[in-house]
Amino acid sequence: MARRRRTVMETNTESEQGGIDDILTPREQRSFSRFLKRTLGKGFRLSFAQVHTPVARQRIVEWVHHVLAAESVSFYEVDLASFPGENLWVELQQHLSWQEPPEKGVIFLRGLENAKGSSEDRPPVIQQLNVQRDIFVRDFPITWVLFLHPYTRHRMLQVAPDFCDFATPWLQGREKKLKVKSMTLREAYVRDEMNDPKGVFLASEDLKEAWRFLGNWELDQARDRLAQYDLGPSPEKPWQRDFVWFVYLSKRGHTADALTGLKSLAEDSQLTKKDQELAEKQIRLLETQTNDLVLYGGADGTMDFHRIEQTIAEEVGDHATLAASYGNQALILRDWGNLEEALALHKKEQAIKEKLGNRASLAISFWNQGTLLAQQGDRESSLSLLKQAITIRSELGIPNDDLEEWVADYEAGGIVSN
Repeated sequence: MARRRRTVMETNTESEQGGIDDILTPREQRSFSRFLKRTLGKGFRLSFAQVHTPVARQRIVEWVHHVLAAESVSFYEVDLASFPGENLWVELQQHLSWQEPPEKGVIFLRGLENAKGSSEDRPPVIQQLNVQRDIFVRDFPITWVLFLHPYTRHRMLQVAPDFCDFATPWLQGREKKLKVKSMTLREAYVRDEMNDPKGVFLASEDLKEAWRFLGNWELDQARDRLAQYDLGPSPEKPWQRDFVWFVYLSKRGHTADALTGLKSLAEDSQLTKKDQELAEKQIRLLETQTNDLVLYGGADGTMDFHRIEQTIAEEVGDHATLAASYGNQALILRDWGNLEEALALHKKEQAIKEKLGNRASLAISFWNQGTLLAQQGDRESSLSLLKQAITIRSELGIPNDDLEEWVADYEAGGIVSN
């Protein structure tokens, strides 16, 4: 039976607030509080909270109880790691044992990083959330607070992008974290559909297609394309097949094997200097990616990662990843206070996304630019971009409650920076 508690809690306001201040920023507290109060009892609503520790997770749970103390709310806590993971919808139904959904309810879900198959390329529980998202919306019409470890957050964005579109807000808080805007990261996995062969180094159509599949994290399809390539005539540039294969291995989690193979290419005297340099760039990318500075918040290491990522994307003509790299670098520059440089990179990001026709990620670019311009005091330009972002998301059916509230506060003079 799921843990269920009615809201009859006496809380120590001072200690509750002090605890949450270590976890969520003041703006996140305001935003999340508005989200909880305004959406409670209005059906399915989704929020993500990125946490590193069980202590941080528990503080958020207690704080939510405190925020909704004046309401009559049914609370549920679910550990997804305890589920078999064969059919999440059925397992959640059995766990909650509802006769009918509560009028006002909040469900806290944790343990996704330890759920069955979580180490696979496409974890089955995350896949089910994406494929069956409309059923979850229909049959569990309450407020969801889904806790994510940073690693799981990345997997969600890769494997369940449509389910992620339901989420507002995304809480990242004060804990050490990857300095990448959550929705911007999605663009790194959007398939490159621009018909522009310039800069694409791969000579074979099968290899080009395999590379695109890798960029979209469709690893089985990439492997199949490589197998198709192997059935063809003797390649003119056999090293290219090896290069793609080693990148495939890295995405499968075989980093050591991938690095060994790439280093052999970088040291191959029969390759041109340019080809050797490409292998060296991929090596630096993998080494930077596995560095704790990247995974746990060191901005210098993260910037190095994205600059190498940009170089490789330019080399191979991968426009979607190039746009993502520009956007992610801009967010880091913004943290450093380099607003003009950040805005210039956002403009480059925007131009590519407009050509790609990816409206959801274009809206994110508009939003990031709009909040940056708000920091610079350009109110008119800021509001124009912010409202364009909201319009696009509304047309795509993406929830906007939190964004609209932010704009309303800004128009009322309540917000002066991001």
